[in-house]
Amino acid sequence: MSLLQKSFGKFIYIHYVRAFASLLVLFYHLESGLSNYWVPSNPVRLFKDCGSLGVSIFFFLRGFLIPYTSLRRVRTFSQFLILKICRIYPTYLFVTFLVLGFILFLPENIFNSNQIFDFEKLIKTLLFFPNSNEIYVFVGWTLSFQWVFYILFAFFSFRFKKIIKKPIFPLIISSCLLILYLMDTSYSNFFSFFVIGTGVFYLVTFREINGELNKKYLYILITTLLTSIFFNLTGFLIGFIVFLIVYIEKRKPQDLEPNLLLTIGNASYSIYLIQVITYPASLKVSLAIVKSQPFLMPSYLVFYLLSLSEGF
Repeated sequence: MSLLQKSFGKFIYIHYVRAFASLLVLFYHLESGLSNYWVPSNPVRLFKDCGSLGVSIFFFLRGFLIPYTSLRRVRTFSQFLILKICRIYPTYLFVTFLVLGFILFLPENIFNSNQIFDFEKLIKTLLFFPNSNEIYVFVGWTLSFQWVFYILFAFFSFRFKKIIKKPIFPLIISSCLLILYLMDTSYSNFFSFFVIGTGVFYLVTFREINGELNKKYLYILITTLLTSIFFNLTGFLIGFIVFLIVYIEKRKPQDLEPNLLLTIGNASYSIYLIQVITYPASLKVSLAIVKSQPFLMPSYLVFYLLSLSEGF
């Protein structure tokens, strides 16, 4: 196994998917920033759906990768959650308190909207409240859905290697997915991406698990995933593409040299959070420059990309 594979994990191509999702979200916020700060009367809408698609891909990948890593290492309930806390909270807390520092110590006219310190809003931020308008780190709402998935999965993490070998496991995935589709809410739609990810994970690894394969339950899982065409077409397409990518990589594994896209994929979480600060800051700086020197309009993109480098 190459050094790159040890660093990025077995499915290296998955990190290209993560990089793609990161770029979708970045382009969406880039466009939103231009619309809010520069041309509010005539907003740009080229990437209006990229943000939700990028988040959906991230949710799917969580559902795919968490079971995969749990096969490699057995962890108790507390070990699993502590690992996630150590992975998520340091960067999240840094960004949260940096935002608070700006609110407390910078002039009010720096901000595009009224920003005041609110203790309740801080608590909601720290608890990943699922409403971007009620937290300081506006992208933190997506982490609330991830944490629900993490907590639920933590109950099974210690015995996951045994559970996944049971023939009923694909039936459990199918049942969860159908229940979410029957609920038919925005929240259940978000969670369905995690479950589809877990289903695709099972399809690409069940031959390696050497469990008691029950083909009847396997066919039920495949049929349920196919019903996503009608209930969650985006989730189905993401799952189909990732399945093909992983299948190709398993058939023809390659040693890839580190490159920019792999680096973006590996640093996607940090980049995702740091843009909370970078995109409004870069907009303010570049807008001030462009007002005095219109020909320097590309400065926004330069400032934005430079500031995003903090995420690496």
